[in-house]
Amino acid sequence: MNGPGKEFMYIYFPISVDQKRPAALELSESLLYKNEYVRSAAVRLIVLTGILLIIALLVSTLMGVRILGRPMKLLVDKIQRIGEGDYSDPLFLPGHDEISRLSVGINTMCGQIEGTMEKLRTETEARIDALEQLRHQDRLKTVGRLASGIAHELGTPLNVISGRAVMIAQADPVSAEIQENAIIIKKQSDRITSIFRQLLDFARQKPSRKRPLDLQQMLQQSLNLMSPIANKKKIGISLTGDEVPVMGHVDADQLQQVMMNLLTNAIQAMPDGGNIEMGIHRVHTHPPEKKEVADSEYNCIYIQDNGQGIFKENIGHIFEPFFTTKETGEGTGLGLSIVYGIIRENNGWIEVTSEQNKGSQFFIYLPVED
Repeated sequence: MNGPGKEFMYIYFPISVDQKRPAALELSESLLYKNEYVRSAAVRLIVLTGILLIIALLVSTLMGVRILGRPMKLLVDKIQRIGEGDYSDPLFLPGHDEISRLSVGINTMCGQIEGTMEKLRTETEARIDALEQLRHQDRLKTVGRLASGIAHELGTPLNVISGRAVMIAQADPVSAEIQENAIIIKKQSDRITSIFRQLLDFARQKPSRKRPLDLQQMLQQSLNLMSPIANKKKIGISLTGDEVPVMGHVDADQLQQVMMNLLTNAIQAMPDGGNIEMGIHRVHTHPPEKKEVADSEYNCIYIQDNGQGIFKENIGHIFEPFFTTKETGEGTGLGLSIVYGIIRENNGWIEVTSEQNKGSQFFIYLPVED
């Protein structure tokens, strides 16, 4: 029987009862549960298909972010850093696609830009140093001409004053007060004459006469000359290193003058006593104004003390003519200018480091004698 909600499936199997009457076996089954199963299966299939579509969408989104989104973000960040002048931290993206090849190209470009900028920076610093050296040399020449003129004009009157002071001091009879004043005049005239002599030495710096010289022996001679003066002020001078000849190609007299000036300054920087150490060693370096030049071998003479030191703001001026931090009347400010000129004349250069109340170190670089 069929009706709403009562659907059946019938199956008939013919059977034989006797020859006169045909018969059949009827089997019936309700279709209600099967229809519900089909409907539920269809619903499950639709739901499963929807879930699979959502999962596929999420997976594709995540893969897109991983494969394309994250690399693009890294590329954008790198480009922003380049725009800000930061060429460091190369960008490495795995793979062999267009994005990874683009990152390789960006890294190569950054390396080339960095190399070019470093080269420009080095060349600019070298030009600035060379220009400063030329300006310094020009100042030295100008001051030298001025000093020569002043010393020449005042030299003769000073000689007259000094000679007259000697005559007054030796006159007979003369009072003790007049004699004492005459001696003071003579001493001060001699002091002024000494200053003018320094001016003339500065103005008339002669071309160096270079020859092979044992620098180690020259340092020992300087120590022997200055030790008596240093000992009176409770200052010790030591020479480090082995007594092995260290040959240089310099003007012996000029270099001796350099050592005397530097040792004198070191002694004056330690009024309460102290120690001076000097020595020499070989170094591989290059002149500061020629940074693009390959390093070569130089003799480095160093003198260091544990005195008052030099103020940081004064270090850049100590080699300028007439620059001095000493009290008025205690120095002309020409000693280090003369040192600077002599070292340059002998194809070398001088550097200084200092720390207030801890001392100073002077380094003289001179070519090695082949």
